[in-house]
Amino acid sequence: MIVVHVGVSHKAECLTIECRAHNNGYQRIDIHAKYPDETDMECKILETGIDTNELCNNINKNSTKSGYKACISCDAGRYLCEYIFYQSLLINPTKTLFVHVPDFNKYTSAQTAKGLYDILCNLLRNSKYR
Repeated sequence: MIVVHVGVSHKAECLTIECRAHNNGYQRIDIHAKYPDETDMECKILETGIDTNELCNNINKNSTKSGYKACISCDAGRYLCEYIFYQSLLINPTKTLFVHVPDFNKYTSAQTAKGLYDILCNLLRNSKYR
């Protein structure tokens, strides 16, 4: 089983494949005006076991035709997206991925959906992620 989380980022200029997540540094409050209590918490960083460089390169091979590109990020934003990514990496880092997609002013919903579909197809074609 592969787990692919998706979040929207106003900073994203392309399909942004996140490669790591932190367990602390979350300073922005959520909708309930809360953020994690990180007192006495040692900073830990987890990385996905998915080859993000290979995945990104495969997506970008057809970028002229598809109309979208992929890029890699090592900063998922230290907010809800990164927290969710970190928690999933704790469970299974070899089959967990997070993709930030841009607002619809950058890519249409159809382009975004097709890009995510291509990411999933690339992962499923790779026998080590099945």
